Amino acid sequence: MRDGWVNAEEMRWTARHWATTMGLERSGIRIMPLKKKWGSMSLRGWMTLSSELLDLPKELGEYVIVHELVHQLAPNHGRVFKAFLKSYMPDWEERHALLQKHVVIDGKWVAEKLVLSDQDEQMLDPVVEQTAKSC
Repeated sequence: MRDGWVNAEEMRWTARHWATTMGLERSGIRIMPLKKKWGSMSLRGWMTLSSELLDLPKELGEYVIVHELVHQLAPNHGRVFKAFLKSYMPDWEERHALLQKHVVIDGKWVAEKLVLSDQDEQMLDPVVEQTAKSC
């Protein structure tokens, strides 16, 4: 995994770059604290990204950006959505699984600081796999 983001402007630039690459009209991009999700895409094309993504590796933030942009092509998480996602980001399932391992403690996404025992990791793996399949 690459290092984290330099700043919010780099994340905005990456979102604009992906939108152009995907042939989508540029949308507005907001970066702000979100309590329950990593990102969202409004019907009017406004992308909102969690500011906590700035603390994570770029690959995970890029996955969220592409995921949200694909919603402009397919509104739900069905087969068409997954086909678009795979065509733009072939390793999306791996990135999704890694993102699912990040959790909030005291209002901060901190999975990289979380130490899991082998038993905890074994219990978590099926949950992460199921989540990746349902997204």
